[in-house]
Amino acid sequence: MEGLIVRERILGADNIDVSHPIIYRGALYVDDMEFEQCIKLWLHALHLRQKGNRNTHKDLLQFAQVFSQMIHLNETVKAPDIECVLRCSILEIEQSMNRVKNISDADVHSAMDNYECNLYTFLYLVCISTKTQCSEEDQCKINKQIYNLIHLDPRTHEGFTLLHLAVDFNTPVDDFHTNNVCSFPNALVTKLLLDCGTEVNAVDSEGNSALPIIVQYNRPISDFFDLALYHHQPRGSGRAY
Repeated sequence: MEGLIVRERILGADNIDVSHPIIYRGALYVDDMEFEQCIKLWLHALHLRQKGNRNTHKDLLQFAQVFSQMIHLNETVKAPDIECVLRCSILEIEQSMNRVKNISDADVHSAMDNYECNLYTFLYLVCISTKTQCSEEDQCKINKQIYNLIHLDPRTHEGFTLLHLAVDFNTPVDDFHTNNVCSFPNALVTKLLLDCGTEVNAVDSEGNSALPIIVQYNRPISDFFDLALYHHQPRGSGRAY
C-alpha cells in the first residue's frame, strides 16, 4: 500500500500509469477474499480514471462482478459503496452518450457497444442493491442516482429504455459472477425504476412500450402484473384502469 501511495505522489494523480497497479493490487485482495480493501482501492482508481476523462466501462463492470461475488459468498456489500459506483456509472454514461454523438462513423459501433455495456452495468448495480441491507437514508441516496439516470433518458440502439431492459429476457447478463445474482426480467429492479419516476408508456424505436413485453412469456409473472396495475391505478379509486 505504501508503495502505491509513493508511486502516486511521484508520478502525480493524473498520470495514466498510476491507476493500473492500484487495480491490480485490488484484484489480489479479491483473490484473498479481502473485499473491503479491494473496493477501497478500486474506488480510488475509478475516481482517478474518471478525473482523467478516461473510459471506465470495464472498471464499473468489475464492481458489479465483485459485488455479485460477495453476495454469492454471503459477504456484506455496503450500500454506500453501491451508491458511489452508481454515481460514477452515471458520469460514465453521460460521457459515453457524448462520445456516441461526436465520434466518427468508423468508431461509432465500438462506442455504442461501450455505452450499452454501461447501461447493463447500471442495471446490474441496481439489481445488486435490491439484495443489500439498506437503511432508509441509504435507499434514498440509491434512488436518487436511479432518478438522475432516468431523467437522462438513455436509450439503446433499439430505443430501449432502462424499463424495457429491466423486463426483457434478452437483456444480457455478464457471466463472471454477475449471473449468480442478476437476471432479467426482474420485478424488483422494475419496481425501483417505477418508484423513481421512469415513464411507463415510453416506447422504443418500433413504438413498443416496456411492460407489455412480459406477455411474451409462457407463464404469467404475477409480480410484473401487480406492478403494472399499481402504477396505473387512478388516485382515489380502488381499481386499475
